[in-house]
Amino acid sequence: MIKKLIFIMLCLLCIIDNLITQELLRWPIYMEGNPLAVLAMKIPYGLWILKGITLGLMIIFFKRVSTSVIATLTTAMFLVVCWNTYLTYKLF
Repeated sequence: MIKKLIFIMLCLLCIIDNLITQELLRWPIYMEGNPLAVLAMKIPYGLWILKGITLGLMIIFFKRVSTSVIATLTTAMFLVVCWNTYLTYKLF
């Protein structure tokens, strides 16, 4: 049960991260920091496709992935969202 809850939190953080990253990458100064996101932005809905593939693979191998791995990825995604939020608000 806790594993599913942590995975849902990871999915929500991925959605928030995509929204913030799309806003952040409008500014040329931040395009140098994340080349994979810039490449994904060149494809329509590229960030969503990239995160969808990653989360889809995690769903396929959900039983094999331990709770600690999902918790670590969720914590890392939370830190990424915090950093991107800081950069976005620093911009404005």
